[in-house]
Amino acid sequence: MVAAAPVSKSPTMPRQIEIHHRIPRDDVEQHTLTARALSRCVDVVSIQHAFGIWGGEDGAYVLDFARALDVPSIVTLHTVHPDPTPSRRAIIEELVGRADATVVMSHASAARLASVYGA
Repeated sequence: MVAAAPVSKSPTMPRQIEIHHRIPRDDVEQHTLTARALSRCVDVVSIQHAFGIWGGEDGAYVLDFARALDVPSIVTLHTVHPDPTPSRRAIIEELVGRADATVVMSHASAARLASVYGA
């Protein structure tokens, strides 16, 4: 699912979140098409990542999504595994490498991202 919240200049105006696209988890083409569509209408994309959310083996379709973006992205890693499989390591390394910024949930995750994934 992709939601977009318009920027409000008024702090008292409530934000209305609109769902613009729903990405079928196992449809790689829709991951790419949605990223291209977003690139035409937003300034930045926030990618939320946890293994099991994105389609493909080990969630690899997130990379198809990230590769198709033509705008900056911020990736939030909800989990940073201490002993990833080679596939999961490659996904995180490329995703973080493509992102303009990365957010993790703790200091321990940040240290693990640096020591295990080389970020």
